[in-house]
Amino acid sequence: MKPPICTISPLQNSLKGVIFEELRQEKPRFPLSPSRISTCLRQLSYDLINFKNPKSIPLEEHSVTKLMMFDNGHRAEERIFDWVSKIPNLEVIKDKERFEIVQFDGVSITGELDRILYDKKRKKKFVADAKTINTRGFSDISESLIPKEGNYLQLQSYLAAPSIQAQGISDGMLYYENKDDHRFLLLEFPFNAEAAKFGLERLYRVHKFAGNSLPREFLFGENWQCQEKYCPYHAYCYSSFKQGQIIIDKQDFLLDEYLQAPKGRNLEAIKVLLAYGDAREYKYFKTTFRITELKTTLSLEVLNG
Repeated sequence: MKPPICTISPLQNSLKGVIFEELRQEKPRFPLSPSRISTCLRQLSYDLINFKNPKSIPLEEHSVTKLMMFDNGHRAEERIFDWVSKIPNLEVIKDKERFEIVQFDGVSITGELDRILYDKKRKKKFVADAKTINTRGFSDISESLIPKEGNYLQLQSYLAAPSIQAQGISDGMLYYENKDDHRFLLLEFPFNAEAAKFGLERLYRVHKFAGNSLPREFLFGENWQCQEKYCPYHAYCYSSFKQGQIIIDKQDFLLDEYLQAPKGRNLEAIKVLLAYGDAREYKYFKTTFRITELKTTLSLEVLNG
């Protein structure tokens, strides 16, 4: 027998309200953290500006869906490490500890590690972290055995911390679980000082410039529009683009290079255009250019000239 069409309970909105109040973060955390190394640099800049001067840049509170995603990730992490702790000859030395990694001009940058594990058989300690990802992401990692860049850089920055180095810990461990079908993968890797430096420099760049200039004036690149629908600044980023045309009076040679370059060789010209105030159209002498946004790429179109 086919079930009938049902009605949505009037309690649904009430439940959303309860979940929101239960899960939302009451006190904003200092945004420059290794767990956010791969976050859009503009978002980090906005977060830092708002942390120093609340409501300086308009933002939307996280949706119930996003908060539930965060909560499910935290709950999965506890479940995962409960199982990991039962592996024979494996000891959990520490769990859930916040510690200092580095200081930027006197500002302490801290991280919160999930666990420190000790493999008694191999006599080796690990800084361990757990991540849940979707099927596509899990498939990519399981086929290549290459972790997501942000996860890798996060653990490398932890391994660079003086308190971790003092314990003789020089290896990282990442547990990945496919949240769709619960397949899992456990990856290990050694400390890489260059990777840790690379990740922490991303955070330092935001620390150095945020609040002194608009982020879009110096932060751009392949993720200039991240398309992250859950970002609290999504509406602000998209609504604040300058409309109309602007005159490019610097680095014009790149536009000439664009006109002469073979197809697919004009990325640098596009990047320079994007750095100029995020306008949608650009005018160079009698030539007008328009930037077209696709799902994963950008194209530059000559409108006239």
